[in-house]
Amino acid sequence: QITWTGGRGRDSGGCFTMSTESFHKPAVQTNVAPVSLSRPGYTPLGSGHVAVMSETPQKFGKYELVEVLGEGGMARVYRAVRSGPMGFRKEVALKQILPHVTREEKLVRALINEARLGGHLRHRNVVEVYEFDRVDEAYYLALEYVAGYSLHDILARVRTRGPLPAPVIGGLLVQICDGLAYAHGAVDEKGQPMNLVHRDIKPGNVMLSHDGVVKITDFGV
Repeated sequence: QITWTGGRGRDSGGCFTMSTESFHKPAVQTNVAPVSLSRPGYTPLGSGHVAVMSETPQKFGKYELVEVLGEGGMARVYRAVRSGPMGFRKEVALKQILPHVTREEKLVRALINEARLGGHLRHRNVVEVYEFDRVDEAYYLALEYVAGYSLHDILARVRTRGPLPAPVIGGLLVQICDGLAYAHGAVDEKGQPMNLVHRDIKPGNVMLSHDGVVKITDFGV
């Protein structure tokens, strides 16, 4: 259940409250090694999908791969953890490019472009890019991990429970527009327009965190 508390304007100070009791994570099978990841355009795992992971988190460079979050024709995205001294832990969404993609220059350029553009973007409603690197020959992106659900998953569930209340829809759209407006007007370190357009804005690329914050992802398209 998603509710909106506050006024109706964009500056009203309202907020979302989301109850997740009706959302169930997909089962995680064990005893199977994880598959290498890929580039933008993954599909969030939902009903009918099974995340495949080994019983013990897998090491990938300085990260531990904990569970599969989504996959597509060229990418798989994990929830991963980077640990450090004195109990430091940072959760990220780790997206790794598949080996066969590294042999296609155009696709590698798309991944590099996502990393380059994402490295400039800092906004409450845009998923942040933390790092672009590679382990051996496997390129990856470390992205902000959003604890929540995609708008695609939310809409699929509300179809059986009636439409979202108008204030909720309005609040979601305001946040989506805020994130897109920021990205479209973004400038680089020299103050030059980046001329960035998100050409794949869809429910699967819009995340809603448990505390009601919208996060737009996959700007590398």
